[in-house]
Amino acid sequence: MCSPLNHRVLKSRNKPPITTRRNPSRPSLPPPAEQRSTTLLKWFFTAISLGVAFTTLIGLWMALAYNRRKTLVWLILAAGAAAPVLILAL
Repeated sequence: MCSPLNHRVLKSRNKPPITTRRNPSRPSLPPPAEQRSTTLLKWFFTAISLGVAFTTLIGLWMALAYNRRKTLVWLILAAGAAAPVLILAL
């Protein structure tokens, strides 16, 4: 014989999960506040990435323009680009 508590547990196991009805043709959009903050964050990181790329190019220009040993600069640049590739290959 089942106790009342076990009966409730067994009864609840047989119920299908409660689902909300959604229109499959309409994707659910996040609330406007979330959408706005996500957009702002995307623009912020876009600006950061552009800044990093710009300062890298300025650094390369300075290294090549103001250094007499341009071959050494190109070798160091090639070594810096090849090092991560070699580390990933290991």
